[in-house]
Amino acid sequence: MIPPSQSFSILREREREARDDMHRLHSMAAGLSDTELLAVPQSHGPSPAQIAAAVPERPRHRPVVAPLAPERYLVQFTVDVATHEMLRRAQDLLRREIPDGDAGVIFARALTLLLDDVARKKLAEVAKPRRGQGAQSRSRHIPAHVKRALWVRDGGRCAFIAARGRRCAERVLLEFHHREPYAIGGEPTVANISLRCKAHHLYEGERVFGPRAAGPFSSGRKANSPRGELGPGRFT
Repeated sequence: MIPPSQSFSILREREREARDDMHRLHSMAAGLSDTELLAVPQSHGPSPAQIAAAVPERPRHRPVVAPLAPERYLVQFTVDVATHEMLRRAQDLLRREIPDGDAGVIFARALTLLLDDVARKKLAEVAKPRRGQGAQSRSRHIPAHVKRALWVRDGGRCAFIAARGRRCAERVLLEFHHREPYAIGGEPTVANISLRCKAHHLYEGERVFGPRAAGPFSSGRKANSPRGELGPGRFT
């Protein structure tokens, strides 16, 4: 056992070392050399802002989605206090259905509800769809039954196929593309509409109307309409 007198000396030594470390951090933050550090009063330590500037910032943790085994994935991400509280409430309310409070099971159920809500709002997907009444003449509105059929037919994926036969794999920010443009009489039907990502939707529009900088209805340009309605001066 260390005698009390010696333990006091050890504590004083540790205190001195800690104070020296603080002043080294101070010198790093202020850009001082070892010689200049000797002139710094030992009674003043660095401020919290100076220490924060001297210590490298910790890298932010990015979400992780990694395969562990067939049909099993590791999903890891950071949430704020409010989200953590919602998770705890969900675990408490679902204790009978999910006794161990498995966050993965709750996450899967929450995603199912979220996807149902998004599909209902964006794709008009409902449990009991009504019979389609058809689109009004010269209307940009795409009927709900057309949206549902398109999403199933194209598999929720951009349907653009390149010249070499490769299909675009994009599944986000999809838009409804009129193969025969609405401006020349294209109808909002399953046969005339398909899914496109934003880039390919713009690309196909420029194939018909020309670059945006020139304007879609500028005269004197070469048209590329499937039915040939867009000729020079057609929309002047």
